[in-house]
Amino acid sequence: MAKGLLSVAVLGFMLLALAGCAGRDEEAPRSIIRDDQVITPADPRFDVLLNDPRAKPFMSRLCGACRQGHSVHLRMPGGPDFVDDSSMRTPYTELGRISLFAGETLSVGAEEGTKGPISLHYVETVQNSDQILTVRLEQRADVADGYGMRLTVSSPFGKALKYAVLEVHPGGETEIDSGPCPAPPHGENRKNFLYPLAQIVIFNLSFVSTEEAEACAP
Repeated sequence: MAKGLLSVAVLGFMLLALAGCAGRDEEAPRSIIRDDQVITPADPRFDVLLNDPRAKPFMSRLCGACRQGHSVHLRMPGGPDFVDDSSMRTPYTELGRISLFAGETLSVGAEEGTKGPISLHYVETVQNSDQILTVRLEQRADVADGYGMRLTVSSPFGKALKYAVLEVHPGGETEIDSGPCPAPPHGENRKNFLYPLAQIVIFNLSFVSTEEAEACAP
């Protein structure tokens, strides 16, 4: 049965408390209220909430380069497949974060800043791989009986790259995983999830020592 992931994800959200932006479609929302929490653009959950159709008037100001919709199809343990197809324009990158749907492989251009990657932006055609961060989220036959996911991050940087992950489950629930191992310098790391995930937001990208990356590696 097809489900609207992003409409499910925001049920219960008192959406678009725009802090003065109500009725002014030309302005971007500065905050979103979920229950009694104010979600600001600094929070990775903000990216997910912006996929709600009620946020559509603001996307042209917020997302820069956008995907022209997405399609997610996941095998689910003990139930029918999860299917989500949306024509909603959603950002690949925004505010130093990377948004990735299941089944996607993205090329993200970035510069090597002092503390971490800066100027993240989606790249459709790769010309200089030395400045491209590649991320992939896929459901794997060899992970959790075919229901699990694998996130692969390939880094072009000469320093180990640490990051946190916001998981978006098929039912719309979100959870933050702050502990994936850093990607080694000029290398990649893989993170397996033992359950289906519809979307991931990668955030808090920063450089750490090679020793920290090696200590975390299995």
